[in-house]
Amino acid sequence: MNCRKLYLGQEIVSDDLHYGLGSVYLAGPKNPKGKSWRLDIISKLESSETPITIFIPETKNQLKSDKFTKEISFNWQRSAMAIATSIIFWFPKGVYDDQSFAEFGLWHKSERIFLGREPGAQTEYLEWLFYKEQLLYPADNLDQVTEMFLHWIKE
Repeated sequence: MNCRKLYLGQEIVSDDLHYGLGSVYLAGPKNPKGKSWRLDIISKLESSETPITIFIPETKNQLKSDKFTKEISFNWQRSAMAIATSIIFWFPKGVYDDQSFAEFGLWHKSERIFLGREPGAQTEYLEWLFYKEQLLYPADNLDQVTEMFLHWIKE
């Protein structure tokens, strides 16, 4: 397996060179019902056989019972986003999350972000910012945003 996965709460070492040039943070709202969209994108990244590190802002078990203080969670997420060589933002339809919108606002000028959303997601302003800064349109599905990221790291 070429993918190294770091989940919320696992130690991040800021000078660890093993994160590599192909590291990605999976940003965006959690699905409050059902399985996480992150499981699908992780599977797609693993099947690409590309050596990458994936920073996953959810627990390894996907259990809601894991308890982290907001301070620990926010610090982990901030560190992972800063260390990752790229950030994929994914917005599922019908899920709204202030934190994900704020994170996008923080990173939207970076040329290392990718934006994807399900059609019908309420992301019009984010799409406008993304186009304004990057001259790119968002991906319409997880396959598309994954391919955009993989193409970018292979260049």
